[in-house]
Amino acid sequence: MRFFQNYPQYGRLPMNILCRLGFHKFGACSCTCRRCFEYFHKWSGCKCQKCGEGRDKAYEGHKWDGCKCLKCNKTRDESHKWDGCRCLKCNKRRDEGHKWDGCKCLKCDKTRNEGHKWDARRCVVCGQGRALPTSAKPKPDDLNEDQEYDLILLQKWGFVRVNGSGESITKIYAEFENLINKRLCAFVEIGTYFTSLGGHQNMAATTGYTITLNPLGKVGADIEAVCINANRPVPRKSDRFEGVSMVSDNVALFIKECQKTYSSSSARGGSSLFDEILNESRQDEKAMVIQAGVWALTDRYSHHQIVNHLSLKDSRGNISRPINARHIMKAAEILIKLRICPDSFLREHNGGSLK
Repeated sequence: MRFFQNYPQYGRLPMNILCRLGFHKFGACSCTCRRCFEYFHKWSGCKCQKCGEGRDKAYEGHKWDGCKCLKCNKTRDESHKWDGCRCLKCNKRRDEGHKWDGCKCLKCDKTRNEGHKWDARRCVVCGQGRALPTSAKPKPDDLNEDQEYDLILLQKWGFVRVNGSGESITKIYAEFENLINKRLCAFVEIGTYFTSLGGHQNMAATTGYTITLNPLGKVGADIEAVCINANRPVPRKSDRFEGVSMVSDNVALFIKECQKTYSSSSARGGSSLFDEILNESRQDEKAMVIQAGVWALTDRYSHHQIVNHLSLKDSRGNISRPINARHIMKAAEILIKLRICPDSFLREHNGGSLK
């Protein structure tokens, strides 16, 4: 018979007289005496029939199904049933066999610092923000080769040189040159514009890009872009660009909203010829909607000015107008939604001048 008991609250004290005689006080579904805190489990193998508690993993009475006991649900770190990076039985994770969707694993939700889907300076998948350096010029040795840096800042610090040439009204060919003996990872944010060397229009990126530059290396890429400064001529293939800068906040906001609008309404996963044609048509429409809205913001162009400003001539001399009333209306709707629509453009839209 025991006469002393270690109490959690009070330490070693004499045991209650009733507990000494075996008259313990239990709850309805408890195996612990409320007076002396002794355990009195009713074991059935590895599990108590009364309270459901399981025995230690070292107990030999477990009924193991791989890494998990079928009776008490205790787990062990062996005999896992792996589905890539996750055990199907105990849900344990391992750092291999991931199924990556960009920066995030579809099975275990682990993230990595690559494959991000950027919306301005934040990834819409994992929420990670782009680590931007300070405006003060760092030493080349202080740069992190795995970190993405804003292309405009890299140019400002003298680490990168950017040149380009005209391709079309919706595209520019850009060449990025690393001027230091260290690998660089630069991102071209939506709204970054390439500065013209002549009297033609500047061109702003309508899609974000990540450019990896080897030490003292060069990389060329086609950049989806939009013309700004409608009062200047449209760039031709012979026209050149040098250096980058950033458009106004309203122009960048409008381009991003257009990308979001057409991304959400794009065709879903189709691979047929019809789906390819539909997707191509949406891309063409998006480009003209962006162009119409940008000219409305940068030059305060009216509906008719935008439509008549851009014309194309085929081999037979026939003239076509790529921007039509539908593009103008769509651009106006997005500008109104963002509350940045120029007053004259808004009045024309409400008056239905192109209907």
